[in-house]
Amino acid sequence: MKRRGGPPVHAARRFALRGLVLLCLVFLGLSWVAVHQLQGMAIQEAEGRARLVADGMAQQVQHAVQVGVPLNELVGVTALFEHRLQAFDDLLAASLHDSRDQVLHQRARGKTGAAALAVQAPVTVSGIPVARIHVLWREPATATLLTLWAVPLVALLAFTGALGAEGLRYSLAGEVLHRERIVAAACSRIGAGDFAFRLPRLGRREFDARLPWLRAQLRHVNEQFERLQRLTQSLRRTEPEQTKRALLDEGLARVEGRDQYSQMPALVLSDLPSRTARARWRGLWLGLAAWLLALAGTGLQPLGLLALGLGLLMLVALPATRRQGRSAGLGLLLGGVALGPGLCLLALQVWAPQAMAQLGGWGRGALVFCALAAVVLPWLPTPGRCPAEGADAA
Repeated sequence: MKRRGGPPVHAARRFALRGLVLLCLVFLGLSWVAVHQLQGMAIQEAEGRARLVADGMAQQVQHAVQVGVPLNELVGVTALFEHRLQAFDDLLAASLHDSRDQVLHQRARGKTGAAALAVQAPVTVSGIPVARIHVLWREPATATLLTLWAVPLVALLAFTGALGAEGLRYSLAGEVLHRERIVAAACSRIGAGDFAFRLPRLGRREFDARLPWLRAQLRHVNEQFERLQRLTQSLRRTEPEQTKRALLDEGLARVEGRDQYSQMPALVLSDLPSRTARARWRGLWLGLAAWLLALAGTGLQPLGLLALGLGLLMLVALPATRRQGRSAGLGLLLGGVALGPGLCLLALQVWAPQAMAQLGGWGRGALVFCALAAVVLPWLPTPGRCPAEGADAA
């Protein structure tokens, strides 16, 4: 019978690649929606700030008009506009218009450009508008938002993909392919006529219906053979003629053929692929937990987070690699060098932007390095991996 250890591996790889492509498409769609929502929120914030600035200048002009100073004789309006232009970098132009829409005073910052928000604030006397302040405010550009959030979003995609890839590796190599190897080895031995083994139990995860069926068939074959063997031996003892006893022995040998029924030892397979996958998964979570504990203990302080995170990582890395070998070391490398520091930097970016700004280019470079490591490390093979069908021995 043909072994079936190879196809599940190829199917798992195809499934993983399709899942990662689907994840990237979904993430890009969500990013597009998020960028548009952020753009709308940024425009609303810019309009609110422009309105506050315009209202402030309108109140000062209104106070002068209420005192009795005519609009065309106001002094210091241009200086007021100049002061506001120096105080607010996004303020492009400010002007004072009378009720006939004639420009009385104005001030602009070089070329205003087309991407500007226009806001007006009325100047009233006894509830009657007599003039208005016209303000041009710089509209937030999408490129600015992308420059600020593109690297964190791409890094988050890389971290999610790396965690998903390692979870898929653990679930397939540790559980699904382990069952596939057992079933493939059992079918191969049955096809070769070897019934002298019993299938191992898989505990509470025994949801694959083929293993109970194979176990029942092996038990049935063994019981039938034992019944036939006892009947033949009984007839042989009671048969007086030597010729008929020889015929019974020959018939029993013909029924047995090359098949083996004499014993029922357990089917033994190499558990190395599943053990290495589990060790790699545990190492990943140990490295990730070290940085998360450091993040919880330092209160979003970059230097304290770095020191405590590296200390906890070294504390858990030495015993883990000593007990579980290089497989756990690869998991620790992914969780402690890529995912853990990267997620901590993303937390600083969201909840403590001032602390992230203190790091400057170093913080953004570290985030890019963590993202690249998260992309590369899942492709490294686990040391000591066996072929998918495993090795079996009686």
